[in-house]
Amino acid sequence: MQSLMTTIKKLKEGAKKPYSVPLECVITSRSDVIRYKTGGISKTMLFVSLCDATGYIKGSVYDIHKFDDIEDGEGVYMKNYIMKSESCLVITSKTHVMERGKMSVPEELVRESVLLTRPATPPPIDVSLVKKSPVKSTVTVTGKISQDEAVRTVDVGGEDVDVRNVTLSDKNCSVRMALWKEQTRSDVHPGDYITATNCIVKDYQGELQLTCTPRTTIKKQEPPEEKHEMTIVAFIPGGIHMQVAIEGSDTFYNIDKDILATFLAVTQNELKSALKEAVPLKVTATVLNKTIIAVEEA
Repeated sequence: MQSLMTTIKKLKEGAKKPYSVPLECVITSRSDVIRYKTGGISKTMLFVSLCDATGYIKGSVYDIHKFDDIEDGEGVYMKNYIMKSESCLVITSKTHVMERGKMSVPEELVRESVLLTRPATPPPIDVSLVKKSPVKSTVTVTGKISQDEAVRTVDVGGEDVDVRNVTLSDKNCSVRMALWKEQTRSDVHPGDYITATNCIVKDYQGELQLTCTPRTTIKKQEPPEEKHEMTIVAFIPGGIHMQVAIEGSDTFYNIDKDILATFLAVTQNELKSALKEAVPLKVTATVLNKTIIAVEEA
């Protein structure tokens, strides 16, 4: 006699085909709504994580309103779905999705199933490590915006989509990153240090690049300390601080007078005269956000 109910484990072990046998499971998580076009027609879909006592599986939902009134953590009763692969169950407009109420599912399986639609955010890495990452891998990157291109519109599957390319840099290298749709309005500019989460590594004409995803968040970060060899060529005396001009740079840096006086082995009263004698003064400077916080012999 055929069972009146199936399980996720049985479905994953069975044939890849449509099923009418009922499945009772818990929806543990869902992705953001994904918008796309087919033949010029705008459509939507999302992914759900489904779990029962025997395992878990990702569901592709092409009629997203079937889950409007069902909250994550609630049980569902489903019929007329399709097993597309061992790891994916398809829910169409013909699938019956009904509320079932609470179900008892092992916590460990629940935690693991959530990652199907809400993967853990990778820890931040430098730009140089992005260049060593596998194509199609997901990374979180931290770097300084060195270039920012104007927003432009491109055709993606018959839909006009805004895209903005920025270049992220660190001491060793740079990588181009594409921001899409609402992300193009992110309030970040050249000189800002940012962390961008959940970016995909892509190969474009032999060059590794990054593209943001719907899960990407972009946040400004405090700039790191950096060491540079520089030559001080002019200065403006101030109170506690002074401003110095650097050879070959349009940037003026602030520096505490005590730092320079200690470096030149003079008192603050002697500093102005000592600097006049010392410039051009070549130093190795530790810089934090246009402020020199330490100097040493170059």
